[in-house]
Amino acid sequence: MRTTIRDIIVNACDETGLRNRNQPVQANIMESAYLLLKKRLAQYSNTNFLSFTRKEVNFKPGKQMVTLGKFVVNEDYDGQVLIVKNIDERPEATHEVDGMYCFIKDDRTCWLKQSHDQFWSPVGDPSFLFESFPDIEVHNLQEVVRLFSQYTGTPDWTEMNFVSYEDFYRFTYNACVYSYKPVSETLIEVYVPKGYVDYNMKLIYNEFFDFTIDSELNIPGQFIALFTAGLVYDLSINYPRLSDTTVNLFKSRLDELEENVRRSSSVNKFLARKLDRATFTYSDFVNGRFIGI
Repeated sequence: MRTTIRDIIVNACDETGLRNRNQPVQANIMESAYLLLKKRLAQYSNTNFLSFTRKEVNFKPGKQMVTLGKFVVNEDYDGQVLIVKNIDERPEATHEVDGMYCFIKDDRTCWLKQSHDQFWSPVGDPSFLFESFPDIEVHNLQEVVRLFSQYTGTPDWTEMNFVSYEDFYRFTYNACVYSYKPVSETLIEVYVPKGYVDYNMKLIYNEFFDFTIDSELNIPGQFIALFTAGLVYDLSINYPRLSDTTVNLFKSRLDELEENVRRSSSVNKFLARKLDRATFTYSDFVNGRFIGI
């Protein structure tokens, strides 16, 4: 049986003494605890803490600036646009779809079924149908973590260096850098130098962690323990009825769980140098002398 957000709240309320184990949680306390938990998980998500929300998407830019995000239909065409993956998913051109547009994601074509026709008619540029019209579809993209490039035909991925949008155009044609900026809640722009537009790209990103009070959490157990400990501490602060010693114990346990998750979720860096000779000793490694060679 999977744990739900409601289970975490009930267990945290039990531990802080806000409910009797044989009685349901009061509605006002349940709502307050839910908001506290949402606030804490938003903080964890914004600081790259939730490793299980990390995803990746592969693409080839083809141009210096590409947009990534979710297709969002313009309000003026709400209910008139069908979005399907490929042409095989397009419905038959019957009267039931008269006046409908059908956008095909695979080839980015769009078709209109007019009432007097027995077929779908092609639409030129479908962007007028969309409020958000990305080059690359990515759902729930919250934050970019890394961008890697790969020259076609080679096996290795090279990590690109992030620079601010304001500094991006200071770099040269072949500089191994990238930048990005959000343009809406569902869309970001990613910038790469002209020398990289035909490279394969792998974007690592954090997916927005969305949930309701009854959401089932199919996530590693260490995060269930962390979320519960975080809520226990937050409730003990917002509903002060326990001794300072007990609250400090809650905080100590939370700090320990956060450190455990931080260690297991951290990005480990491997430092290497291409050297013409292997004449360095262990002492050279410990002292970092090989870095200056």
